[in-house]
Amino acid sequence: MMKILHTSDWHLDARLYNQRRSAEHEAFLEWLRQTIREQQVQLLVVAGDIFDNRTPTLESQERYVAFLMGLYEDSIRGKSVCRNVVLIGGNHDSASFLEIPKPILQHLRIHVVARKPARWDDLVLEMKDDAGKTEAVVAALPFLSDVDLRRSVEGETLEEKNRHLMEGIRDAYKTLAEIATTKRSAISTEAFVPLIATGHLFTQGGDAGDGVREIYTAGNLEKFPAAWIPERFDYTALGHLHLPQTVGGRENVRYSGSPIPVGFQEAKTAKQVVLVTWEGDGKRSIELRDVPRFQRLETVSGDWPELEASLKTLKKMDEPVWLQVRYTGKAFRPMLQRDVEELLEDSSVVLLHLQSTAASDRGLVPNFSGETLESLEPLEVFRRVLDACKIPDEERDEYIQTYREVWESCGF
Repeated sequence: MMKILHTSDWHLDARLYNQRRSAEHEAFLEWLRQTIREQQVQLLVVAGDIFDNRTPTLESQERYVAFLMGLYEDSIRGKSVCRNVVLIGGNHDSASFLEIPKPILQHLRIHVVARKPARWDDLVLEMKDDAGKTEAVVAALPFLSDVDLRRSVEGETLEEKNRHLMEGIRDAYKTLAEIATTKRSAISTEAFVPLIATGHLFTQGGDAGDGVREIYTAGNLEKFPAAWIPERFDYTALGHLHLPQTVGGRENVRYSGSPIPVGFQEAKTAKQVVLVTWEGDGKRSIELRDVPRFQRLETVSGDWPELEASLKTLKKMDEPVWLQVRYTGKAFRPMLQRDVEELLEDSSVVLLHLQSTAASDRGLVPNFSGETLESLEPLEVFRRVLDACKIPDEERDEYIQTYREVWESCGF
């Protein structure tokens, strides 16, 4: 029996509206380590975007290394059967940074592949057990850029450039499938040896979720056709999209999704890792395991009475809540943030983001013939803002006086 666990898009060091998420990442990695032990996982595959940016903080680096060392310690102390780890680079990661400790990690059977090497053969790795027997063959394809695959051709259009790039990734998968198949055929074993591929890309028809960067260019040409992933791979572990999903209707080609909601949009979506098991005869089973929520995210929206009722309900909760507020009322509320914060005083609810649509789509210049913003004095523009927001007459003098003080303090 061979069992792998597929995860991706950890985004260590990520923030949500400048709120640090260290506690969530630490809790997830501890849960992941425990899951690997309990489920007797032999191979962990991390399909890119380990970090959120190319210059991760020292804290997130230490957490990453501590997790890998913890897996190794579990292995040598008999607490785990996980003998191998494969990590590929994503578009958020720095290939150079990830590969600095690569020679050391290789001795611990932690395989880091962050960039395309000189030879395609070097991307096809054999995962061996303690007795030296091959348990799986992995085509560890990282995020590939145009520079990795081909040189730009003078005079080519953007569409041609993207088509050639997609064709280059297709050819890379085809080459790796042939190499992996040849390697497997040379292995002397009665047990089934799965061929596993990785990738970090945007496939056609994929659901992006929050915070997914455009990898190449805008438009459908950046989406990689799922049919171009060779069917001879027994499982393809993909990263980049944050929602767990299959690709092209193929159960064995999957995104695991990010284990932590990257934004409020993902707060109600289940977060998962993928467990794939092969019996000795090659029979495959796929199990999706939900990742616990380590931080509650809530969004409330409506006019002020609706917001007030929702906020009072949230305030009664004992667990910490990170909150996004969307005010959709028509009346302009200049002290909206103060009002929300006063309602949430002495609670475990933290306001991270507040959005008001009250002043959106309001023209500052009515339909006066020949009148433009450039033709108006700044104070007149501000007066029209007050008109558009329907500020009561008794409050206008204070607004105008404050505006004049700010204007003068700026030296205008």
